[in-house]
Amino acid sequence: MAVSSRTSDGQTDSSATPNALDKIAAKNRDVVTLLCVLGGLYTQSPISGVTGRARRYSVRLATMQDLGNGSTPLATLARTMKPSWLYRIASILLILFAVGHTLGFRQVDPNWGIDSLVQSMRSVHFNANGSERTYWDFLVGFGLFVTALMVLASLVAWQLGSLPAATLANMRISAWGFVLCFAFVAFLSWRYFFLVPVIFSVAILVCLTLAAWLSGNPE
Repeated sequence: MAVSSRTSDGQTDSSATPNALDKIAAKNRDVVTLLCVLGGLYTQSPISGVTGRARRYSVRLATMQDLGNGSTPLATLARTMKPSWLYRIASILLILFAVGHTLGFRQVDPNWGIDSLVQSMRSVHFNANGSERTYWDFLVGFGLFVTALMVLASLVAWQLGSLPAATLANMRISAWGFVLCFAFVAFLSWRYFFLVPVIFSVAILVCLTLAAWLSGNPE
């Protein structure tokens, strides 16, 4: 690919050549923008031997991090979605998830054919570190334990949605820790449960991930 042309006096004229870097950036604008946002991609320090045009492209690439001036889907997302909305949506989903879990985890469908097993779980007692318990006691206790934690997570998500943007921007460990927690919950729902908890956990995960990303780039 030619990178320069010669003028009538024999001098090299690099401005006569189409800017290949600009073409690549135009075709892959979303990808470049995402790299700028997530990776903090700045190339402001010129590398030895880089031409003036490449330096100008580096500055343009860095300024693409300002999503408010773009028209890509990522830019539209950053302009229209607010972390506070996403955290509150996640909070509502968590409450619904907790209610559904609490009402459903003790239900037994006769079609499963496990009535005798469930009866044994309820009737067979054993000594657990000095306490007389059944396996059904453990099931109910752990199930309500999960309910309490989901309600707590809902309250935390609502509180995060009430914080000022500047405060939220400084809470990177809490924001991304929340995301990692529900990424694991989504995996457990897929591995051990069924479709409804998978849908809830994935929807909550998406809300928390977008909220964590957007809150780290306040306008």
